[in-house]
This record gives sequence, C-alpha cells and structure tokens, in this order.
Amino acid sequence: MIDTQSPSEFFKELTLGYRRARAVMSAHELGIFSTLAARPLTLEQLALQLRCDPSQLELLLNALVTLGLVQRRAECFANAPLAERCLVADAPGYVGNNIAFQNILWESWANLPQVIRSGRPHKRLAELIQGREAGFTAEYIRGMVPISERPARAVADIL
Repeated sequence: MIDTQSPSEFFKELTLGYRRARAVMSAHELGIFSTLAARPLTLEQLALQLRCDPSQLELLLNALVTLGLVQRRAECFANAPLAERCLVADAPGYVGNNIAFQNILWESWANLPQVIRSGRPHKRLAELIQGREAGFTAEYIRGMVPISERPARAVADIL
C-alpha cells in the first residue's frame, strides 16, 4: 500500500480510517441498514423509527452516503447495493455479526497502550460478550462464513 501512495496519504488513510469503521459500526448498531431494507425513508421517518436525533442522524447518513453504503434519492435515504448484500440480516453475504463483534472489541483496542504496559487484557473475551443475547456466539460464527470462505478454499487447495 505504501508503495502506491505518498507517505502523507498513507498516514492520512491509516490514522483517519477509524472514522469510517466507527460510522459503519454505529449505523449497524442503530439498525439503519435493516430499517432501510424495508423501503427508502425520509430523514424524519428514519429518525422516528430509530429514536435518534434527526440532525445527528443526518450527519451519519451523509457519511454513509460518502462511503457508498447509503444512497440519497430526493428526500429519502435507501441502502446502496453493497449494504443490501452485506449489511441486511437476511442477506446471504451478511457480515453484520462480524461488525457487531468488532464493535465489542472497540474499547479493547482503544486501551491498547494500557494493555501493552500492563501485559494484561483490557477485558477478557468472556467479559466482553457477557450479557449478549443467547445466540450471539452462534450468530457471530455464522457471520464469519462469508469472510472465511475464500481463505478456507485457498487452504483446502494447498492440502
């Protein structure tokens, strides 16, 4: 990656990448993609359904439009094709369970310097997933299928 970018572009992408990830994780947690799967909605309709502040929701939706995950059509917002394929729960390529798991790990990564200094994890995995719905682990494993298919095929080909 660094060979094709200037150093300043490389570090800009590296240090600002968390914003894109956090926007997608937040949208998933709020239920934006699943809600928009039913039909396009106006900002006001979506804010009401999700119980969100409209002005703050609009900022997030604009970020999702920039990322190509949401489309704005006149006064309505709708999922872009990639979001329909990967971020709506009943889609075959759904990766939302993995996104939810990465969201759980967010705090641990934010505390990485403390972990490095102390030599102890911020929280153990059991603590991180404690209080999650009963089927969370099974859903997470199911969510790893679309992500792991290609590497698994490569390993199988080698064997």
